[in-house]
Amino acid sequence: MPKKAAVSFSAEISGLHFGIPDGWNGSVLYALFEGLAGVKDLGSAFSRTALTPRWGAAGVPSADVTLRYPACKGYCAYKYRAGGRKLQIEFTGSAEQFDVEFLLPPGSRVQKTRLNGREIASSLRRIEDSNYLVLAPIPAGVHQVDVDLA
Repeated sequence: MPKKAAVSFSAEISGLHFGIPDGWNGSVLYALFEGLAGVKDLGSAFSRTALTPRWGAAGVPSADVTLRYPACKGYCAYKYRAGGRKLQIEFTGSAEQFDVEFLLPPGSRVQKTRLNGREIASSLRRIEDSNYLVLAPIPAGVHQVDVDLA
């Protein structure tokens, strides 16, 4: 049974603002959160959180996502931006560790990856026809990752 979460979720799609429609059940919401939004609780109360935003697959250039468990104050929030040859995610939450991966646009190559302004190492992982940029685990805090693409 999926955990119950309080949700604040929106994405900017073609200049229009969309929120979650009334009446969506938990299964559909969790498919959206863990699929397209790419937020997965790997621990308990977001103590370890995986962030794998897949907005690019839907042609969505920006999204603001917040997921929260009201009973325990566990949460994860991020702002995703993609434009030109850049990807960016600003994130925070109650996690002791974040596992961050980016779905890369088809045919793109990573030139540089920065965490909080400092260049960091990364690796690539292929899943079927998609490439993901994989970062080393990131500790608790407020962070920004910037990816320059070629």
